[in-house]
Amino acid sequence: MGDLDLPDLRDGTFDRLATVTEAERTALLIVRFEALALVTETERRQQCRTMISSLDRLNALELAEVTASRIAALLLMDEAAARVVGRSYEAVLDAMPAETGRSNAVAAQPAIYRLPPAAVSRLRAIAPRLLVRATQPISTTGDVPAPPARPNGTRR
Repeated sequence: MGDLDLPDLRDGTFDRLATVTEAERTALLIVRFEALALVTETERRQQCRTMISSLDRLNALELAEVTASRIAALLLMDEAAARVVGRSYEAVLDAMPAETGRSNAVAAQPAIYRLPPAAVSRLRAIAPRLLVRATQPISTTGDVPAPPARPNGTRR
């Protein structure tokens, strides 16, 4: 991680996370999130808003890769600090446009579905809305999730 070309992240250009390896990205996010845990809630939410807006510029694959690293970083951090950051991030994401929420939910799904049960439990303690958002059916036409399919494949 001593590479001078790694993004600083303090300037709000989180979309540059897509240009580094997964290990570098996760390490950078841990450092950034640990710093975020120490600031006021107002400042933390502002920085989360900047991060989410910056990540909106990524394509779906890049967003999924960065989201997987975000989840990994939260799981590797001290749980109390991760909970503070994870819940602030989720609160900001809940207030963003619906399309941003949908794209983040879709991006989180592959990473969440690969997690072992113990990691899912830890993630539920850290960022419960992340799990709810990523495991609900995603509607492509509005904010309301599609109803679950019945066993015979029909919808309610």
